[in-house]
Amino acid sequence: MEVLIIFIAIIVFVSCIGIIKKDKGYKAQVSNDDEKHLEYLSRFNVTRSREFIWNDVINHHYFWFIADNKQKKIYVTTEKTGDIFIPIDYEKIMNAKIVIDSSVHGQITRAIVGGAIAGTAGTIVGAHTAKSKVDFYKLVIEIDDIYNPTYEFVLIDEPSSTDSYRYKNASDFAENVLSVLKVIVFNNN
Repeated sequence: MEVLIIFIAIIVFVSCIGIIKKDKGYKAQVSNDDEKHLEYLSRFNVTRSREFIWNDVINHHYFWFIADNKQKKIYVTTEKTGDIFIPIDYEKIMNAKIVIDSSVHGQITRAIVGGAIAGTAGTIVGAHTAKSKVDFYKLVIEIDDIYNPTYEFVLIDEPSSTDSYRYKNASDFAENVLSVLKVIVFNNN
């Protein structure tokens, strides 16, 4: 019996060391990626008027969102784009929304005809859910580009409590980005 307990303790110890090493490797990768991103921004003279970075240390995802008022562009990284910043002209932004589970909870939109804003001058529609947990949370930006019309930031893709740091982090990131996009869309009309 003692041999079995010692064997299990050794397995747990070795597993913990592996997780710690994996996490340190991830932190080093994020740090190197941050340096690459900062070099890119510097090379293309990107002015970071508004910047939001979302980092999910559990699943090792992170996204950047930068609004550059001088160049009238946003720069994003998503799972689809990897470490590469995608520049998007302000005028191409058509819609942005927060999707929680399967319903839209915040949305801004620009009508195609006349360039008017739906609803009352770009007001974000909807309110956050009153549930105690969510299974899925993402921010979607739709642009006027037939080849790449959608950029998605999947922030939560497994059950998470609405009281958790992970949910609050995702919610803050999405709401901040949505607020900036609301101003951009409003000023484009």
